[in-house]
Amino acid sequence: MPDTTHLPEKFNTQESTAIYTGSDNHPEKEILQLLGTGIFTAGQIKERLKTSWDEKKLSSFLKKHVNVKTLPGRPLSFTLKTAIMKDLFDEES
Repeated sequence: MPDTTHLPEKFNTQESTAIYTGSDNHPEKEILQLLGTGIFTAGQIKERLKTSWDEKKLSSFLKKHVNVKTLPGRPLSFTLKTAIMKDLFDEES
């Protein structure tokens, strides 16, 4: 019988719909994969990924990561820098 513990889950974000595959062993990788699908607050990331990280730890990790763009406003929102560039080019076409 196949192992069904790591089947992809579908998430709807404000910006896009993406297929996401979770992994309990690499929370950093999961966070970055999710950010590649849209813009999220630390609270939304915590809720969607069911991570044990608290929002303060998530925010700190995201603010320091070189590939993560912190968007202004309260609460702070985060996305991958490559996701922003892709959106800009898609709008021009």
